[in-house]
Amino acid sequence: MGLCCSVFCLITLLGDLFNDRFQMYDFEVYYKTASRMLEGSALYRVECDGHFVYKYSPAAALLFIPLALLPFKTAKVLYWFILCFSMIEIIKTLLKYTKEKLTSKQNIWFGFIGFLSIIPHLHKDLHLGQVNIYYCLVIC
Repeated sequence: MGLCCSVFCLITLLGDLFNDRFQMYDFEVYYKTASRMLEGSALYRVECDGHFVYKYSPAAALLFIPLALLPFKTAKVLYWFILCFSMIEIIKTLLKYTKEKLTSKQNIWFGFIGFLSIIPHLHKDLHLGQVNIYYCLVIC
């Protein structure tokens, strides 16, 4: 299953790069907020942000400070790898919990069908650079 997730991540990355859509707008918001936190600037109601406003707690921005120390493009690629790693680890963890209840063949089908059903959501998370997957790994 890890291989399927890795292939999916690679196809998503190549598709975004080929179509010039590797933007990760949500990540950019988190990156800017962590940078502002390092500078001691205001986190909220920054007029220059327009539609891309940070709406979360300051504690959430703390997780992005290590990435804010890097140049934006480097941080964006590194964060993409973190999201892919998080996605693979979460799916492996879920399959580990189902192994006790299902046979090997059932577990493979369960994982495959489950993965197919969440592909649109995972693609959107990767494309936008959302924190849903990242926070799940931090919580686990």
